[in-house]
Amino acid sequence: MARTLLFGGGFWSSITAALIWLGRHMRRTVVPREYPHHSYFGASALALIALTVGGGFTGFALTLQYLLALQAQQPIYFLTAFAFLALYAFVTLSGLLFVHNPQRTLPLFIAVGLQIPWISSPLLAYRFTAGLQATVGLTGGTFAWRLGLGSDWHCSVFQKLPWGAGVNLIAVLMLVLLAHSHVRQSPCPLVDVPKSVASD
Repeated sequence: MARTLLFGGGFWSSITAALIWLGRHMRRTVVPREYPHHSYFGASALALIALTVGGGFTGFALTLQYLLALQAQQPIYFLTAFAFLALYAFVTLSGLLFVHNPQRTLPLFIAVGLQIPWISSPLLAYRFTAGLQATVGLTGGTFAWRLGLGSDWHCSVFQKLPWGAGVNLIAVLMLVLLAHSHVRQSPCPLVDVPKSVASD
């Protein structure tokens, strides 16, 4: 069972809403100069937020649409769709938690990590991406690659598929950037400094 979910208006609306919320949050939050690495509002953070919130929301909406359109199918189809519906909800939530508090990175680590592997075999096949993918690997003894802008998932068991495996380089890059940001974070949390204190 596979679904390729291309980004439509819902994706860009989600990104716009997330970035507007982030901009308002930035204006309300004052980051002390002695903690410059707390400025998580860089390009990498915006990319993480866009891909998790935008890609996760769109994947959730279109997987839900696919689920509602299922008719007279075996229970495994519904269970698989529900599982990936939950995964997309988790990806979206992880991005929103990161926007709200940049120190809550564990859900984001898990959400990005789930998008790294691509597995193909007659026993089990798995692929899950939200937002953007650049997957490379070997399948059937030959080099394979897949580049796409969209939310995509595939899951099957006991199908006539070649043996193969690969990784989503976009997810690997996001995980590296997230890990680097996490290591540099200070234990001092972001705080809203009153204007009277900030002006002194």
